[in-house]
Amino acid sequence: MLCGIPPPRLGSRRGCATLPRRPSPHRTRRAVRMDKSEVVVGNTRIALQWPNERDELTATLGRALEPVLIPLGFEVKRDPRGDDFVRTRGDTTLTVCGVGYDDHPHYACDVLVTVRHHVVEQLLASVVPGNEYTATWTMRLSNLESHGGFAITSVRHIEAFIKFAARKLPAVVERCDDLHELDRIINADRTQIDGVDFASAEGPIVLAWLAGNPNFESMVAYADTRYDRREIEGDTPIVQLADHLRRTVPVERRRPATG
Repeated sequence: MLCGIPPPRLGSRRGCATLPRRPSPHRTRRAVRMDKSEVVVGNTRIALQWPNERDELTATLGRALEPVLIPLGFEVKRDPRGDDFVRTRGDTTLTVCGVGYDDHPHYACDVLVTVRHHVVEQLLASVVPGNEYTATWTMRLSNLESHGGFAITSVRHIEAFIKFAARKLPAVVERCDDLHELDRIINADRTQIDGVDFASAEGPIVLAWLAGNPNFESMVAYADTRYDRREIEGDTPIVQLADHLRRTVPVERRRPATG
């Protein structure tokens, strides 16, 4: 375990990460229940109304994502709590889902893209015990678009978010098919992985090596400093992993540093 931080919990919805619940202020939400609208996504009209529960918001987002993702080759996995959309191309499996969550006294929402790059995960499983079922990374549309989050205080906000996601998602998921583009999305130009993200640092670091990311050595060196040495004898798992990659795994032509 890295510095005592448990890995982020992947939800039971076939790979989409879950977000925390907060108490639901039902009375406040029901007061605006009659607020209604509709949004057109592709050629599909989707009726919108104010949700009583965050699960209703999640289900609405699932209906809205279907006409966006099905034409891109995704299959829908039905779930009463909200649909998942799954696509495998080459070495990469993507699971996309919309998620509503409580943000008293209203809601917030996001779209999560869980990436499973099979080469990355096979390498991790062969070197680091316990990584067999850990996704390479889960991205949030809010983070990719430099938003702190998407607050939902009216049906009009739900409509605006759906339109925003419909514009942005196709380009994001298509970029994930290319190893170097996936590295740019997940790692950008960072030289260290910190905070909660550090609990899942191994996947991005392996991806950085495979893609020839010029910040690979800096990422490894910083990650090495974050381990609790009281639990480790000898090299940390991240150093062992990096040594294994250097010795045995060919790297594609390194992408140039930016900035």
